[in-house]
Amino acid sequence: MPREVLERISAVSPVPVFALFETYLGHGIVAGSIASFEEQGRRSGELAARLLNGEDPAAIGIQPPVPSHCIADWQALRRWKIDADLLPADCEVRFREPTLWDRYRRPILLVLGVLLAQAAERRLQGNLDDKPKLVELFAKIDGQAERTGAITQRVRALVSSGEPRLQPVALCPLLEAVIQMVDSEVESRGCRITCALAGEDPTVLADPLQVQLVLVNLLQNATQSLCAGECEDRRVSVDVRYVDGQALEVSVTDRGPVVPPDRAADIFEPLYTDRSGGMGMGLSISRAIIEAHGGRLWHEPNPSGGAIFRFTLRVAGA
Repeated sequence: MPREVLERISAVSPVPVFALFETYLGHGIVAGSIASFEEQGRRSGELAARLLNGEDPAAIGIQPPVPSHCIADWQALRRWKIDADLLPADCEVRFREPTLWDRYRRPILLVLGVLLAQAAERRLQGNLDDKPKLVELFAKIDGQAERTGAITQRVRALVSSGEPRLQPVALCPLLEAVIQMVDSEVESRGCRITCALAGEDPTVLADPLQVQLVLVNLLQNATQSLCAGECEDRRVSVDVRYVDGQALEVSVTDRGPVVPPDRAADIFEPLYTDRSGGMGMGLSISRAIIEAHGGRLWHEPNPSGGAIFRFTLRVAGA
């Protein structure tokens, strides 16, 4: 097998090995001027589709070959101490190890944001009469950063132990805190949240930070859905009602694009996402959290268009 031979050669070779085939990358070569097999396959598929659609082969003609370009293996470059800056400017480098910045960019930015907010707040304290709104804004940023860190720690605890820390929680303040937390992001998307609570302040058995995580995920999904479609009604409705006196049902409703029926069963699966850049973990984790609370989380199509996500929590003392 050529790749097995290549691995043996590159393991004992006193000099770097180069080759012309994409399949040799990751098996010992440093780089090569390579025509991508993936691109060749894509072009072949396009030609086959044109023929199957009835296009005249004579009109298609002879196609130019897929051009070769430089592709290098980051691991092999490091092994041979070859500076990647010596590669051609358009060279594609594969198997590059992520730097600390790549891995921890968001936490680093969060910490820097908190430090900046604290420094700015201290500087503004000497002139509060002129800057009260900025001081209030920085305090809000500080609080949201603390909340984010607490939620992250609690999710880690859930993953490791599988058990939430249940306690009697007043639901209305919890909902209001979440809506306030996402308020600026929702407004920036041209959306707004309306909240209709049960006639009193109900108390549920819940881990407040984990339930906040679920609500944040559902609200973000709803507003992103509204932005994805051409929706005139950009309201997201949050409603609460009793179910048989034993549980409270919270629903988040939007009027964005409808979840296709053939995908409705997949949206709670890990790694499923229909959004660019999404990891597809939000709904899967949210369902795990609610089920750990003894409730359930599900989706329904909105009769007015869009989606409704509902979840239940046990009433405290019921």
